[in-house]
Amino acid sequence: MAGPCTCSKSTPHGDERHAPTLGASARVVSSAVMLAAVGQGPVSPATARAFLRARLLDVWLGDWSRRPDQWRWATEPSAGAPEFRPIPRDRDQAFFQMDDGLYPWLIGQFRTRYQSFGPRLSAANVAALAVTARPLDTLLLRGLPATAYQQEAAILRQRLTDAAIAVALQAGPPETRATVAAELGPALRARRAQLPAVAGWFYEAVNKRR
Repeated sequence: MAGPCTCSKSTPHGDERHAPTLGASARVVSSAVMLAAVGQGPVSPATARAFLRARLLDVWLGDWSRRPDQWRWATEPSAGAPEFRPIPRDRDQAFFQMDDGLYPWLIGQFRTRYQSFGPRLSAANVAALAVTARPLDTLLLRGLPATAYQQEAAILRQRLTDAAIAVALQAGPPETRATVAAELGPALRARRAQLPAVAGWFYEAVNKRR
């Protein structure tokens, strides 16, 4: 199975073979449909690994709002357990900022997932970023060993090259490109370097006893 799709239109559903950014899947389904399918038996390792990579990407982007409705799932042909590829959608909380005044800062002290995007991460940051998606993380990722987290982090580090980051930061309006690149580029590169540590912290957050 390929890695997670990183782009989506607003509400992908059904036959999306015309859409390469959605995996060109013949059947894209909601999280409810996916959960009903995986609830019938063990989660496919391919599904779990693809979702893990997507979740590490969420942390890299600082996107804490990853409820079930903010995912769609491309179905994959399989002779065994159903296989799904995650399609992230609704990226409105990536690069979140809560440091533009006293009141937002105070809220962030009590609602820890409301943290400002920056170059440094910690175990506490990662645990807070994982709160909203905890039900999905628990269901889909609990069976993966710590080594899988490190392997997926290594894959992301390899793919998130300086060139790829630079191209992505040029996708916005011409008037803001230089400012966005100057503000986000260094932080993205610094967070990329921390992905091995992030993977370990994320493993601990997912597997913490509740």
